Amino acid sequence: MKAALVLAAILINYAIPSAQTDSRQNSQGNRVEQELKAIERAKDESYVKRDKDALNRIYADDYLAINALGGTSSKSDVLKFTDSIVYESHVSSDITVREFSDFAIVTGTYSFKYKKPAVGDDSGQYRYTSVYVRRADQWQIAAEQFTRIKK
Repeated sequence: MKAALVLAAILINYAIPSAQTDSRQNSQGNRVEQELKAIERAKDESYVKRDKDALNRIYADDYLAINALGGTSSKSDVLKFTDSIVYESHVSSDITVREFSDFAIVTGTYSFKYKKPAVGDDSGQYRYTSVYVRRADQWQIAAEQFTRIKK
């Protein structure tokens, strides 16, 4: 009986710190998830408002995207694009966040509509993957890939 009590006490001593560690990790993960989802919402708003300063902060200088047509875009391409395009709406949804040490993978869908398309109209719904990097305690998008969802 005494041995069982000692074993129970040992197990409880190990279980409590482990549960506290998991709780801290979940709390940290939830904070990062909320932070990155907020950046995604800010990105949506920045496109509609044509806020190049905000987009400049959101995208890393070495940003590279693979678009739905298989082409590539850099940060400067994104900023130039906002000069010629006026969005009526840009909305991200179904966002999931997977955090790693100094980067995170964000997936979701977004849809947009132009007020006036520059060339053709590729508005619609897309599925995307964004790779965020944490540099100097700030999250930025370093890479993305987009795929159009068939209607």
